[in-house]
Amino acid sequence: MHQRHTWILAAAFSLGVSACGEPMEQEVVDLEPLPEDDRGFELYELDGCSENAPSPRVMGALYEDTDMSSQSRWVGEFGDEDTALAGARVELIGANGTWSAPVCDDGTFGIADLPEGDYFVRPVTEGAFPVCTTSTHGRRFAEAMAQGELDVVVFGDSLPHYGPQPWWPERFEARADAIADVTLHNIAVPGAESPQWLPGRGFWNSALEPLLDDADVFVFSIGGNDLYALADVDLSVVSVGELAMQFEEKVVEIESNVREIATALRERNPNADIVYVVYPDYGNTDRWAALAGDAIPIVRRTLRSTLNRIRGDNAHHERMTYLDLYGATVQIDLNELLFDELHFNEAGQAFVAEELFRSLGGVRVEGDGIDAVEIGLSADTGGE
Repeated sequence: MHQRHTWILAAAFSLGVSACGEPMEQEVVDLEPLPEDDRGFELYELDGCSENAPSPRVMGALYEDTDMSSQSRWVGEFGDEDTALAGARVELIGANGTWSAPVCDDGTFGIADLPEGDYFVRPVTEGAFPVCTTSTHGRRFAEAMAQGELDVVVFGDSLPHYGPQPWWPERFEARADAIADVTLHNIAVPGAESPQWLPGRGFWNSALEPLLDDADVFVFSIGGNDLYALADVDLSVVSVGELAMQFEEKVVEIESNVREIATALRERNPNADIVYVVYPDYGNTDRWAALAGDAIPIVRRTLRSTLNRIRGDNAHHERMTYLDLYGATVQIDLNELLFDELHFNEAGQAFVAEELFRSLGGVRVEGDGIDAVEIGLSADTGGE
């Protein structure tokens, strides 16, 4: 972190959010007198750039990620090669109103005098920034929250639909519902593999098709079951080289399926936000070590390489962004969040719900704590 932004490190959290998708229709203007927000609440204007500004409760930076090096809220930083978006604004959408503050000359912002509670962050810029680089917070999500109604569709495998209830999508729904009227469709299917959700096939036609047009946000989790079968191997029958080749072939297939699904979603619903769940590194768990036995070193190396590759290759495909559980769990003991080889226990469900909340732009004002957010935007169209 560069010196001009070291103050951000004092905050309780570091996350990235942005208004992605097609360019926002707002312009950077003098907001006095302020109109009501879309939900009928007042819009509060705060100046966090003056020397006498009070200590912020939410602070961060808004910048153009010129090289698109950021991939998720866990992989990205406001660096010297990036450009501060001075003169833009940042809005915090809360349960009782929207608070707005300018971005200062050095790209930083701060918002003070906030009531306690949850907020969602929305940058407002003059320029066209179609690609979200540091978060999984897209344009339509921010608009829907400001308008007061949000339709979320969660699909894929058992990760969102198995284990102790309430599952993490339902926990997120309950939290976001304090700010807007949230409708959740959790149609994930335990045991599903990625080919089953391809456009025109079984689960797409039977479960997803009726929900495509009205969704504001799609969240999907696929690929885990595809890879899990390769962890249960007998190295006396399959060589290490053969196992590595099988992983590589499966990864290529998963990536192709993820991209095909994202492209079909974008074609059908051009304005919706598309969030892909990047799996945690299961190879570092005790259960996978027991399952793989002598093969665990190659499984760990290959799985880690696989997650990095999937995250890097698809970070900006069709403006698709991430719920990056891989990045979120690097520094913690994943064993404590799982009740079996793949699925989350109660603590894990709460953890993923919190990560989705923050990945979609959520911040929390509570007690004496300070939340921090670095927001990276790009004018590039992304890796199509």
